[in-house]
Amino acid sequence: MKKRKEIRPQNESTPENAECEDTLKIRPTLAEIAIAKSLLKGATQAAACRAAGYAPTTSYYHSTEIINRPGVQIALAEGLKRAGGTKEKIARTMVAGMDATKRAHDAQL
Repeated sequence: MKKRKEIRPQNESTPENAECEDTLKIRPTLAEIAIAKSLLKGATQAAACRAAGYAPTTSYYHSTEIINRPGVQIALAEGLKRAGGTKEKIARTMVAGMDATKRAHDAQL
């Protein structure tokens, strides 16, 4: 009998990629990318999960768990980077909001 050749997953350590063993690349799925896009457009967590194809009950009860997945976080970071969002810009916006003396909906009245 012939000995079967061992098939390894692409990310498993081999002599060619032994030095990058610690930094395995996580690639977001299409659903995770769809969630990130919806969140970047301003959707709620549950609405973003529903837009990606999750059932309404799953979206409602498990959206936080889904959003915290590494693939979603990577897709969000890439989307922010493409949009020109940096930690400094986000921090400035948050501080400006905390220092605000007038609420936006008061100005509309």
